[in-house]
Amino acid sequence: MKRRILAALLAAGLLGFAPAPFLKGPADGLDGLDGLWEALTLERSTGVATTYKGTSFARFEGDKLTFVKDANATAGVSYKIAVDDKARPSTLDLLRTGGPPPKGPPPPKGGIPAVQFKGLYKIEGGRLYFIYSYSGAPARPTGFKPAAANQALMTFKRIGDPLKGGRK
Repeated sequence: MKRRILAALLAAGLLGFAPAPFLKGPADGLDGLDGLWEALTLERSTGVATTYKGTSFARFEGDKLTFVKDANATAGVSYKIAVDDKARPSTLDLLRTGGPPPKGPPPPKGGIPAVQFKGLYKIEGGRLYFIYSYSGAPARPTGFKPAAANQALMTFKRIGDPLKGGRK
């Protein structure tokens, strides 16, 4: 009888303290985004999709994102990024910091307007999905389907970074 109780306690102790399985999140914060991503599509709430394949790239380096037209380029439209990968879904916000002036009204005195995008992101199967609100909209999207007129979903594919010795 004592042996059965001891065996049951031992089994419960071993199973009760077994480590939880390792679950991968959408990315490891900024580190999970680092590298060069090829833009594939942009989808709006109207259902209109734009195909970018081979014509637009996003280079993530630390807290900086630069959109470039060529995988070998270093200059383009740049943003400071903020990521919260503990939020579900993970958030990604962009604040424009450089590049040619955006189309539309001239920038205020002192330079580039503070264009901010609030969005969500996920990485699945080597693809980055980034949905965001634009045109000064304060609301962050709540899912990965553009629901409002000022929302867009961009899809990217991770590729090797030629500037760091990878392939393109």
